[in-house]
Amino acid sequence: MNPLDAIAPFYDLDFGGLQDDLDFYLNWARSEGSPILEVGCGTGRVLTYLAQAGFQVTGVDSSASFLEVARQKLTGTLKKRTNLVQADMRQLALGREFSLAIVALNTFAHLTCLDDQLRALERIHRHLRPGGLLILDLGNPYGILDTTDSALVLAWL
Repeated sequence: MNPLDAIAPFYDLDFGGLQDDLDFYLNWARSEGSPILEVGCGTGRVLTYLAQAGFQVTGVDSSASFLEVARQKLTGTLKKRTNLVQADMRQLALGREFSLAIVALNTFAHLTCLDDQLRALERIHRHLRPGGLLILDLGNPYGILDTTDSALVLAWL
């Protein structure tokens, strides 16, 4: 069992209403076109939004429970525009290429060792068409610092 499976029923309570990044992904989707790969799609927040806009989206997540929550959101046309795959991003082997790959909402930070990060990036790269685009959303670790005290910031860095 994936350790994340236990939080799947509660994930949308925290993040389901988050919309600040959705238009950013939509604009890039319009620029790059289908098909789109979302790595670490979780409960389908980004995937569903892009599918509603008419894009073909494959969502990959290592958690079967997260994918089940996502699957329940996909009805009718959305089901036809999406494909959900349980896989580890470090071992991704879908046998197809995408115009755009998205790793949203700090998902990449779940990979805490450099070898795992490099392996995942290499696997994602293999799935991009020539000239394809990867959007990797990572939080700024220095964003938590109080920048009103520049001496502290300089000492911290």
